[in-house]
This record gives sequence, C-alpha cells and structure tokens, in this order.
Amino acid sequence: MVERAAQVAAAGLGGAAVCCPVACLEEGTPDSVGLGRATRAVNMSRAVRLRREGVTEVLRILRTPGAVACVVDDVCTTGATLTTFSLALATYGVFPRVGVVVAQA
Repeated sequence: MVERAAQVAAAGLGGAAVCCPVACLEEGTPDSVGLGRATRAVNMSRAVRLRREGVTEVLRILRTPGAVACVVDDVCTTGATLTTFSLALATYGVFPRVGVVVAQA
C-alpha cells in the first residue's frame, strides 16, 4: 500500500518526482498496534531491510540539483517507522528531508 501511494503521489507531480522503493519491513515483523513508543522503535529497528539497488538508484537521483529524498509511510502513530527508515537510509548517505504519511492514527 505504501509503495502504491508513493507511486500515485509521484505521478501526480507530473514527472517532478520519482518513486524508488528502497526499504521494507522483514516478513513476519510483529504488528505495532498496541505497542508503546519505545517498543515500537525496537520493533522497527529489528525489522527494516534496505534494498541495495534502490539505495543506489536514490543516490544517483540525488545528484540532480534540487533533488531531495522523501520517506513515505502508510500511517503515523509515534513516528517510529519514519525515524527508523530515515536513520537506516542515513547510514548509506541518503538523508531524507521530507516525510509523507498517508493517514494518521
């Protein structure tokens, strides 16, 4: 759902944006529903997986003057997912400047 929302948003910008799936949650990751802020953060930090080819593509795109990285999430409760994905990307030199959320909890 998140990837599709990002694709629709990118298409709506008339070619001014590119959707590059770079990360996902490991299959079988426990749902965060009902977890507190600290537990959500630990859950996410164990679950995020980066796709190296996606990160390479984003780094290439970011060489374009004015380009910025944006993290998209389906719902925001505590911000743990946005934070965890942003920190994981930063280890590869991708520093998201924007976070977009499809829905709010």
